[in-house]
Amino acid sequence: MMKLNNNHSYLMFRVRQEWYAIPVGAVIEVLHMLALNEVPEAGVLGMMTLRNRPVKVIDLRQLFGLSNPDYKLDTPIIAVNTNHGAIGLVVDEAEGVTQVKADEITVYDEEIIEGVFRFQGHMVFILKLAQLGMSRRTTT
Repeated sequence: MMKLNNNHSYLMFRVRQEWYAIPVGAVIEVLHMLALNEVPEAGVLGMMTLRNRPVKVIDLRQLFGLSNPDYKLDTPIIAVNTNHGAIGLVVDEAEGVTQVKADEITVYDEEIIEGVFRFQGHMVFILKLAQLGMSRRTTT
């Protein structure tokens, strides 16, 4: 069983009505929707250029099998580093950063979820960025 360290900082965000979190240390920046270059690859929304590097952009709503999303100019893209390179994650809302004590996190070892905690009455799922980065849907 995985043991988690003392305190963790997470960027929280929403996909539809569910809340998710990723380690702040992995976040490059939060952007708003921009023009993406299309790529003929299932599960990849497109490519963007971030700091002179090509970065794949995936829509977590599509990855989670949710209905087709509406994209607006203020739709957030969270650019993150993974073990397999940077990716952009399209979400519905970027909430902000929170500190979570290790004993408040329940290990939840699923394909792309590594843990869960409660925050202001919401269950928040911690994503496994390494899995998102190497997912067949997000690699060439």
